[in-house]
Amino acid sequence: MSDNQKSKRHHFIPRFFLNQWKNENGKLWIYQRNPGGGMSYRQGDPKSVAYVENLYTLKPEHPTRSGPSDEIERTFMGEIDDQSSSIHKKLVRDGVGSLTANERTTWSKFISSMLERTPKRLDSYKDAPSIEEYLDSLKKVNPGVFAAIERNGIDIQAARGNVALSFMVERIVDPEFIESINRMEWIIAEFATEDEHFILGDEALIVDNGEHTNYEPSFIRLAISPGKLLILVNESLDIDDDLIAILSVTYNIEVIRSSERYVISGKELSDEAHTKFSKALEELHKAG
Repeated sequence: MSDNQKSKRHHFIPRFFLNQWKNENGKLWIYQRNPGGGMSYRQGDPKSVAYVENLYTLKPEHPTRSGPSDEIERTFMGEIDDQSSSIHKKLVRDGVGSLTANERTTWSKFISSMLERTPKRLDSYKDAPSIEEYLDSLKKVNPGVFAAIERNGIDIQAARGNVALSFMVERIVDPEFIESINRMEWIIAEFATEDEHFILGDEALIVDNGEHTNYEPSFIRLAISPGKLLILVNESLDIDDDLIAILSVTYNIEVIRSSERYVISGKELSDEAHTKFSKALEELHKAG
């Protein structure tokens, strides 16, 4: 594939997933936090939102290496999304019980990817440690490292970014984490009234209360359509209808609170019985 054919628009929420939120005109309602402050909203195509150009691009670390590679986006993420798309439709249509063991494992991998593939998550890997700390650690081990780097034309920034991407891939396919997701109790919740609906954001997958620090989460929430919320609960926890109700009615607020770029809806947002979107969006506006 030539350079001008390489994928540059890398979606951290796959387009097949966004398609569930398209309205009768084939559009999404997109509420966007502006770089200069404030918030704007528009109707747009799924391809126009929830992406960062070259988010998963591997960059050449040495002048003799070939140009940037979109292998992670095109092959790795592409394979996960292709396999998950049909399972997603089945999950929305027929529920958790309809999935085979293999489909459940594949969807567990997709959940893992949704956690790891966000810009915020990837930035945390790139910034820990920072490039300056990284170079300082190299210098302590080998005082002549900077001369060697300069002499060989090595791009340290590219190397650090590529290491972060490799770490992201390793985390996504970690068999222990995938199995821990698979072991959780999977429940699909729905609002009792038709006027209520679930939204998406750039942190669409909410782990615990949006402040996940432990390796194995207590619960995970992800809207799989405007009308259905997938809730995954750790096998060690007791779950009842009250907990499911709480996790359902607080999901939209957590999505807005956690989002840094976008809030995505299938319809124009207005206050509903459980979700006061006007107040939540006001906070999004203030944070711009």
